[in-house]
Amino acid sequence: MAEAWITITEQDVTGSFTVKEREVFGLGVSGDPPVDRVPLIITNVIALVRSYIASCERNVMDVDTSLIPSMAMHHAVAIARWRVLTALPKYVPGDARKQEYDAAIKFFESMAKCEVRPPRPLNPQTSANTPQTSNSPRVNGRPRRYGLSDQDGI
Repeated sequence: MAEAWITITEQDVTGSFTVKEREVFGLGVSGDPPVDRVPLIITNVIALVRSYIASCERNVMDVDTSLIPSMAMHHAVAIARWRVLTALPKYVPGDARKQEYDAAIKFFESMAKCEVRPPRPLNPQTSANTPQTSNSPRVNGRPRRYGLSDQDGI
């Protein structure tokens, strides 16, 4: 059955911070992050998640490249949160955050191995909207000639 895929927002990531992490990150009362690195981290995490999912040929991807399965949201947020927190100077996330990050990576590795399958998206990619690539590179040129009369430039 098809399911709507979702995207990760800054609020998803920063909203999952503990009180101490919010203080270190500099979140005020409004909850707005002081730096603009969070959107880039989210974009990179979405690309990472989609690459894990696409590694299994049986998985069907959504046409919209900013969406991931809702079942993967918790793990994707854990990866994004880890990347944000480790980017902060003079802050070392605790073991619990590292364990969440490791569990998320293991989850996506199991998706890549086809052990966990995401739900089919509402707007699946088809062969008509998927770029076609060649399986093997083609090298064109004249064949090398080695013999008594021709040493190919030697």
